[in-house]
Amino acid sequence: MLDEQQNTAGSGEGNTGNAAPDSRDLKTLQNDFNGLYGKNKENERKIAAFEKDAEERAKADQLASDKAAADRGEFDTVLKAKDEMIATLQSKSDQWDTYQTSTRERLLEKLPEDQRDTWKTADLTLLEAHVSSIGEPGSPAGVVTGKPGSGAEATGKATSAEIEANYANPAWRAANAHRL
Repeated sequence: MLDEQQNTAGSGEGNTGNAAPDSRDLKTLQNDFNGLYGKNKENERKIAAFEKDAEERAKADQLASDKAAADRGEFDTVLKAKDEMIATLQSKSDQWDTYQTSTRERLLEKLPEDQRDTWKTADLTLLEAHVSSIGEPGSPAGVVTGKPGSGAEATGKATSAEIEANYANPAWRAANAHRL
């Protein structure tokens, strides 16, 4: 029944359901599309112009704000605060440098005389691991007297991470041959 209604409805004039649209309809659609496409491009140009204008206004507002802050003397306040921060950080940096120097000197004193020149430029962590691996003078062999996690196990053997990190250094290999 539904099929009969569709067939009878489709048999009249003006049927556009299954029949091909005439060329006048295609041209109208194409003209409409071209008009809309042109308007879209025009709107995109307007949007780009508005965005550029907004950026220029933001820059101008920032310059005006900076000038007003300079007139009020706020830059001096900010500059003083930054100078104080730099001074604080510089003192902390000096403390760290002093700590590293004193620790390096203390560790180098624990090394035998013939190893000091080799290890004086080594990384501090590596130097600490080496000193802890050779132990304190008078301590029994195989007993590590350094701090935990310094890179040597209680057996006196080098860890795989320590070997991997330092094996390319001939001085390390010579000093740690007994631990490999």
